[in-house]
Amino acid sequence: MGALTSIQDRLPRVQVDWSKNLKGQTRQEVEKRDLEMAWSPNGWRAYFTLCGVFNALLIGVLLARITELTSLVTQSPMYVAMVFILISTSASLLVAPASTWKKATRRFIVICVLVRTLKVDMDTDLGKGLISKHVAEGGRYDLEGRVAVVTGANSGIGYGTTKLMASYGATVVMACRSMSKCNEAKTAIERELASKVHSIGPLVPMVMDLADLDSVQSFAAKFKKEFKRLDYLINNAGAIPPPGLTTKQGLELSLGAMHFGHFALTKWLMPIMQKSAVFDNDDVYVVPTRGKGTDEYDRPKREEARRLAQERAAKTGSEYVAGSYYDDGAARVIFTSSDAMNFGAFHSSLLYGDGNGDGNGDGNGGEEVKGAGKGDLHGELTDNCGLGNPLAELPWGLGGFFSSLPAFMPCCPVGSCPHTNSYARSKLANVLMAQELQVRFDGYAYSKEGGRGKGNKGVRRVVTASIHPGTVQANIHDVFSNPWTNWFMRSAEEAARILVYATLENDFVPGSFVDSMCRATDLTDWTTANYGLEVHAETFPRVKRMQWFAEAKNDRHTPSWILQKAHWQSRSLIFPPPSGRVEEGKRREMREMVSARLWDVSEAAIKAFERKKPLFEQEVPASSEGFLFDLK
Repeated sequence: MGALTSIQDRLPRVQVDWSKNLKGQTRQEVEKRDLEMAWSPNGWRAYFTLCGVFNALLIGVLLARITELTSLVTQSPMYVAMVFILISTSASLLVAPASTWKKATRRFIVICVLVRTLKVDMDTDLGKGLISKHVAEGGRYDLEGRVAVVTGANSGIGYGTTKLMASYGATVVMACRSMSKCNEAKTAIERELASKVHSIGPLVPMVMDLADLDSVQSFAAKFKKEFKRLDYLINNAGAIPPPGLTTKQGLELSLGAMHFGHFALTKWLMPIMQKSAVFDNDDVYVVPTRGKGTDEYDRPKREEARRLAQERAAKTGSEYVAGSYYDDGAARVIFTSSDAMNFGAFHSSLLYGDGNGDGNGDGNGGEEVKGAGKGDLHGELTDNCGLGNPLAELPWGLGGFFSSLPAFMPCCPVGSCPHTNSYARSKLANVLMAQELQVRFDGYAYSKEGGRGKGNKGVRRVVTASIHPGTVQANIHDVFSNPWTNWFMRSAEEAARILVYATLENDFVPGSFVDSMCRATDLTDWTTANYGLEVHAETFPRVKRMQWFAEAKNDRHTPSWILQKAHWQSRSLIFPPPSGRVEEGKRREMREMVSARLWDVSEAAIKAFERKKPLFEQEVPASSEGFLFDLK
């Protein structure tokens, strides 16, 4: 005990001794000396170079995933805090340099953990609570007997969608340009699914080149000979081609393949979709919570929506269906679009052609919409960067800033001149076709015998949607298909979940644009000014039993919905943009005119092709006939 006491008595003296080194310096003096030695001029140079490169890389990644991040942060304050901490920690590396490499490393670790967490929530867990699995695996889907067509099925998002649909038991027709690549993809999918799922739906490779209307027509004819039904048409194929390329029929390649090719395919397959016997399931899969409705912030809105739906059910005498999945046998026509559509627009010559007689297609003088409508469909303006600056239409004063930028900006709306001008316009065309097809088909169905509020027994319900898959590892361009960029991108199979969501779930207003986080936006104002939702519900009364209907009537809008809608309402969709301030009512009229005119011109072009005549030689008047597809 005496020895222990003696040691304890000596401890303070030992500590004082250890606080100085052999030269009599204090610990703080030693750390200062070591810091000065560590951060030599070369050390500082290396530190700031590393941090500068790291920040530039992080900014690039955040900008590349900006649409996903925007949608994500509007879901919960937690994500707002995570992004704030991520940006502030990264900036502090330069604004408030770390005193040692050890402290700098800690900040790097914090940043990497946050980036990884955000990526998991954006990509790995995408669709969690929204889409399901095969019933044999405890899920809700059983697509045995259903038939789906997926364009571009041999790679990218089409490959992932094919794999998921086959895992649910659907027969998937793989429409590809190359039969050999299609067969390779078929074999790879079957091999991968063999050990993972209960059963695999049949995979049927077929050749189709969307850049050749003859090939599309041959595909449609062969499909109708070999199959008696079609339930899901997934218009997915796309690419970012170099400028100057055209389809076999001479159309600018992006618009010719991604819009006109898919338009023709939809037109020629719509009859078999309508003739297909409906799987009229009485089974109702009740999903009390759907991922996005599980948090406390959202629950009151869901309860209010449920109450309204129950009231509506009591008035109509029908049973209210809770949950997002209710298979009423509706046919689906889904388009893979992109947020690049926010930069796309159509030249006014599409609307007027040479209808005013001056040959420039500007429509001056208030002439009615007429003419061949062929302006810029062959790439006369797009590839030559003559459309003006699409960023000039941005709201909140941003348009004026971008309008003042140097002349190279007009043909580089998203930074890749001039490729993305045509690509963005093609993706806008996909969004407009999904909307226009829904509106026109519902008008057609409502006008048929048995409609007008009585419930239409002779017309199969059709649901359309366009989707943004996010920043995806795909072969549409070299930028999206190399190991230098793929590490921060979404995989094709993860992106395919959005297509599956739009194809199988009854959780959104038909005709909606579904963003990269499965958040749907009704861009056409179906629930308000157009009254299209009421027409849809009166024609197909089962719609009144679905939860999305009650939520839409309750104006249940998320922040991401509001942001997307605000941007959409700021646009006219035509170039050159209208001069001066244009009221929203006028911009809406312009958007609807562009959408209807694109449909009329596309329909006239495909009919001319069927008659083996030039696509755009005859005048195309504004249509008043509504839905023009021949469903016989």
